[in-house]
Amino acid sequence: MATYNPAVFDLAAQAREERRNDTTLPSRAILYGRQSTSGKKDADGEEKQRHARESQERICRAWAEQRGATVECELFYDKASGGKRNRAALGDAIDYAKANKPKGWRKGQRAWLAVVTHKLDRLSRDAVALVQIEGEFARHGARVYYTNTSNALNDQARVQRAVLSFVAEVERIHGAARVRVMQSTLRANNKSRGNAPLGSRVAGDEDTAETGKLLTDEAESAVLDLLYAECRPGPHRAPDWKPTTSYALTKVLNSDLERWAPRGKRWYRASVHRILRRIESAGFPTLEDDGESYAEAAE
Repeated sequence: MATYNPAVFDLAAQAREERRNDTTLPSRAILYGRQSTSGKKDADGEEKQRHARESQERICRAWAEQRGATVECELFYDKASGGKRNRAALGDAIDYAKANKPKGWRKGQRAWLAVVTHKLDRLSRDAVALVQIEGEFARHGARVYYTNTSNALNDQARVQRAVLSFVAEVERIHGAARVRVMQSTLRANNKSRGNAPLGSRVAGDEDTAETGKLLTDEAESAVLDLLYAECRPGPHRAPDWKPTTSYALTKVLNSDLERWAPRGKRWYRASVHRILRRIESAGFPTLEDDGESYAEAAE
């Protein structure tokens, strides 16, 4: 029977504690950044977005290099909501860790790659998704490091990061709620900020109406007339008539962009699908689940 040896126990406990408090970066590193999809679509907004990307890359690169790590590639950067789990650049970063993992690396060994991001909410604004993302990197031998909080693996640091992740999630939820309230208030006052709904435009200084109010846009109204004409039932329809599919309507709209795209952009089926859903909510034919076609109008 094995006997208890205090010296051996103390050394093992000390080694475990040192591993928990180890914040030394691996010699190899990649950078990840993210910004939300909100913001103005004008020149000033684009300048702010460019500055946000450059700022995150500069901070993360300097932080990694000061700790002796070599940054191996350019910043992996997403323009997406922090509440989304699937993001293009995030997926690319995980694929990079998977593709470059050393052959001799085994689970439980020290991480060979550091994934450096500026703040915890840049990686995710969902507390559960954040743990999942960190675990996905860990499976390929990569460890996530944040430049503005403790990166230790002890219980105190883990609790701190968990609290910060829940704060980030609450900020996202409350922020979205505030935006919805603001948009509802503006619509109630017949005013708009940002892009106007299809068929409308925001009154400017050249209009006699109060600036910010919604006015009818004749060119975009023609698009709505086309969609109504193709989807609305009536006594002139044949008994076996079905509304035109969203796929077919998208092809029609893109066939003459000068006429059917007043805002100068190509149509996507998802956008046409959303408009048709609004037509449905007004009492027109019912959409099938797959969004491809419509059921016959109710008798």
